[in-house]
Amino acid sequence: MKLPFFSRSSQEHMDKPAKPNNYKVLFRKWPRKARKAVWWLMPLELMGVVPALVIFGISQPDLYRSDMWKIGWEHDPPLNSNPAIILYAYANHRPLPKIALVWTRTFTDFNVAISIISLFFLLGKLTAFIMKCWYPIFATFINASLVALYTVSTYGTIGPDYADSRYPASAAWYYRVGCGIARPYGKYKSCLIAKYSLVVCIYMLFIYLCNLGFSIYALLPNKINDVSDDDEEDEGSTTSEPKERGVWEMHNMKTPDARAMPYTPRTQAFHTLDRQLPLRSQQHRGTMALLQRLVAPSARGVLRQSPTITLMITRKASNASPPKLNDPSLLKQDVCYVNGEWVKAKSGKTFKVNDPSTGDLIGTCPEFDSKDARLAIRAAADAFPSFRNKTGRERSKLLRAWYDQMTANAEDIAKIITWENGKPMADAKGETTYAANFLEWFSEEAPRLYGDVIPSSVPGNRVWTIKEPVGVCGLITPWNFPAAMITRKIGPALAAGCTVVAKAPAETPFTSLALAELAHRAGIPKGVVNVVTSHENTPELGKLLTSDPTIRKVSFTGSTNVGKLLMEQSASTLKKLSLELGGNAPFIVFDDADVDAAVAGAIASKFRSSGQTCVCANRIYIQRGIYDEFVSKFTEKVKSFSVGNGFDQGVTHGPLIHDKAIEKVEAHVKDAEKKGGKVTIGGKRLDDLGSNFYAPTVIRDMTPEMDMASQETFGPVAGLFPFETEEEVVKMANNTEVGLAGYFFSRDLERVYRIAESLEVGMVGVNTGLISDAAAPFGGVKESGFGREGSLYGTSEYQITKMITYGGMGADASDFHNDSGLMNFDLDLDLRSTQNRFNHNTLFEMAFSRANAPLRTCLRQLVRSEGPAPLRSIATSPRTFSTSPFLLKKRKISAPANSPNSANAKAAAGSMNKAEYDTAKVPMPDPEDPLDFTAVIAAYAPIDAHFKTQLAGMIHGGRFNPTNLGSLPVAIKDEEGADATFPLRELAQVVPRSGRAISLLVNDKEYIKPIMSAVQSSREFNQQPQRSEDNELELLLKVELERKDDVERRIKEAVQQWKDRIRNARSRHEKTLKDWKKNGTVLPDIVKKAEKELQKVQDKKMKEIDQEEAQTIRQL
Repeated sequence: MKLPFFSRSSQEHMDKPAKPNNYKVLFRKWPRKARKAVWWLMPLELMGVVPALVIFGISQPDLYRSDMWKIGWEHDPPLNSNPAIILYAYANHRPLPKIALVWTRTFTDFNVAISIISLFFLLGKLTAFIMKCWYPIFATFINASLVALYTVSTYGTIGPDYADSRYPASAAWYYRVGCGIARPYGKYKSCLIAKYSLVVCIYMLFIYLCNLGFSIYALLPNKINDVSDDDEEDEGSTTSEPKERGVWEMHNMKTPDARAMPYTPRTQAFHTLDRQLPLRSQQHRGTMALLQRLVAPSARGVLRQSPTITLMITRKASNASPPKLNDPSLLKQDVCYVNGEWVKAKSGKTFKVNDPSTGDLIGTCPEFDSKDARLAIRAAADAFPSFRNKTGRERSKLLRAWYDQMTANAEDIAKIITWENGKPMADAKGETTYAANFLEWFSEEAPRLYGDVIPSSVPGNRVWTIKEPVGVCGLITPWNFPAAMITRKIGPALAAGCTVVAKAPAETPFTSLALAELAHRAGIPKGVVNVVTSHENTPELGKLLTSDPTIRKVSFTGSTNVGKLLMEQSASTLKKLSLELGGNAPFIVFDDADVDAAVAGAIASKFRSSGQTCVCANRIYIQRGIYDEFVSKFTEKVKSFSVGNGFDQGVTHGPLIHDKAIEKVEAHVKDAEKKGGKVTIGGKRLDDLGSNFYAPTVIRDMTPEMDMASQETFGPVAGLFPFETEEEVVKMANNTEVGLAGYFFSRDLERVYRIAESLEVGMVGVNTGLISDAAAPFGGVKESGFGREGSLYGTSEYQITKMITYGGMGADASDFHNDSGLMNFDLDLDLRSTQNRFNHNTLFEMAFSRANAPLRTCLRQLVRSEGPAPLRSIATSPRTFSTSPFLLKKRKISAPANSPNSANAKAAAGSMNKAEYDTAKVPMPDPEDPLDFTAVIAAYAPIDAHFKTQLAGMIHGGRFNPTNLGSLPVAIKDEEGADATFPLRELAQVVPRSGRAISLLVNDKEYIKPIMSAVQSSREFNQQPQRSEDNELELLLKVELERKDDVERRIKEAVQQWKDRIRNARSRHEKTLKDWKKNGTVLPDIVKKAEKELQKVQDKKMKEIDQEEAQTIRQL
């Protein structure tokens, strides 16, 4: 027979008033066998209830709200009030009193909970036997045991798992506690338990007293020390309006603060809404966020509306709300930075990024695949030619501007690092400064990338070297230093003139995206920096970066196994590699060292970032003479650590990044204990803080056979190894496959040199535990990788060294003249006008840099139309020019005569007609010439008064082509060529291949007529038809005018589309609100406020769009 108490309709029985002894009388009237059956059926029912409640308490908060158990917000049974709730919220702020700590630890152990249940069961049985009143007393103790179990299960539910439930955790904590304290007895006086069980009443009273006592204890110091900024801002107002929050906060459903919710009709409506419409539904998420802002009052309002729970809410609960950024636009969600724009993945897929401290969802990032990444690679390749031609000083200014942006937003960057990485704010701020230092360092190095002059062993030869950028670079960064690792790679790449495609870590992508936003604000040209993200597709992107021939260099920081794989994949294209891989750093303390300094150095090296650094001390060797002293002092230092959420004040160490890191640390600790190691402190998880927290651990009496001696732990575990002699410790330190960093402490100068040279590592710290510096080269040996980052050596990783040999400097002067008496140098340039020197040099460099481009560009030069002596000559000798043999292959080009009336001078001036050109003694086309021209002649013919000095001629089919396109405000584009776009003002002229069209996009119609006239005169002069059917070179110019009104029309169309999207979104929200109002889900006043808020948001957005439209049109 099933008793009413355990039936699903038990709540109905609780709500009905009963006569004093109806159950007692009823029970006594039962037959003896029936009473006996009930007696033995009771434990069987209890055995069925306990497993379900245990499962519920571990990980199923949603089961709590299901109709199956009938324990929801609408009933508020006495089980809702328990001390574990307040203890959990309280434990995240400061150390508990001893009694509270014992209480919490006891009621978080399910084994103890089951023991308590058994104890209550036996007490109930004994009491029922003595008092001969079986059912009421027995039911009382059964219910009391369930209260105890519920206390434990609720404590487990309110933990990190609860943060992912349907109701904001902070509001749930204090609402439930508030219910328990504000209405301790009155609401439940009609309940069966409260009416018939004195024991349960006493138990519940004890619970209320515990809650009240712990609350008072928590309140007293908070009045002085822990008043938050939010409270100060709301001072003087009776109610507080909800603060404006970014879209990212609304989508993640984070509450503005961790304040209490009074039991009012508004919260009752919200509870009903929460119960009927899950917040995880995408179609209601935006509207739900809006309602949440209207329902949840701020701190001061709650304090004045509900004084009975003031004691519980004066202190902010840890991790109750996300950090508030000064500039929320730095947190980029669902987009990556490609070609100067924020784009989504074509597939639309995203992956989640969670806070390692709480497990809360931070946001989502796009899941890029190889197709998306190829666009980023293409953008970097297109940007490379123009960026490499920038001077070192120009690149320096860009890096400095990026540095300035980073320092100005340092606090927000630190908050993002702490949020997604978990490290304390103090460490995050230090990393931000460290990361910015790389930008500053390389901004100073960019103008000083010098070459060398080398004495040659051959008489008459001169040898020198120059440094050139390697090309497009693929960068793969780790999660442990999300800001420093990306600036340490991008900084030297940009200083050298390279463009990059950076793959951000899946665990901490938001820091990389924030830095990309700051780079965009700093004015770094589009396509130079590209940042992509992926999680599941990470192997696919890694393979693309290592196999795509466009990528000329790959830089990777991560594990040794992944580095080996990337090196194998790069073999097919022989890329330049920089690999900074795993480490297993030895930390040696000799008996002549300063023990206190050694302890401080070991603490800094081992436990920085909770031991999650590649250079942290993984094996600490202490000489036997000072071993015990070192262990004692080292352990005492570790005892002073404060582990917790990185945003809490006073926290020194945060969580590990994920479950796999915890499992590896646990495995190493268990292995050490199994093989004789002794844990002096720590050695276990800190589950009360969260699933990713592990106590800082010290293990003494370590031996070389333990896993920690040969594997990188990457966690807060310090293994202390004793040693006897110097030779012994050097052998143990080098007995590993990796060699990244090593440390030792000694006062013996001879030993310092000896040990520093003996350690097989790339970096050595002597009497210090911190070795990283922007000015110092960073890298390892053996299987820790190769290449260096930081310092001037880091810049060299992104450069190639080109050697140039110039011959004939020591021979007789007569050897350098040809038959005509002209100098036979490789290149004879005589600039009489210094005003044109810069323009000429720029063009001259372009002539060689674009020598292999598909457009087959030729040497070009600029001349002046005015002035006594323009550019005198440009000529090449019969031999190949040393720096670019592929450009001028044994070209025989004569220089024009010095006389202004000569044929070449007339051709240069554009005043020669076709008859004069044919009869003049000028070089004729050479059929063996692979580029189909034999001379380069510059001409000047002004088009506009604003562009007097920048026009050029073109060689076409071996004859002069006076197509004076000059330096107009145009852009030239060849869809098939490698150089997709480059400004015509720097090009001067182009020799296209047959069958290709060159589009000139002219911004002003007044330039169309002179351009078309020049093209027509060129065709008439050379007797060329409009289209040639043979395979000779032909010039196809297509001029397109973009008028200002066309641009304005497109702007207005885009603005209108955006406004339509806003209106459609509002319509969807209004429809949802109407449905809720119709169904009675939400109170009418809530719907009205929501509609007003929607109108307010829409008006604000429309105003911003109109302002941006007007500003854009003004800038045209």
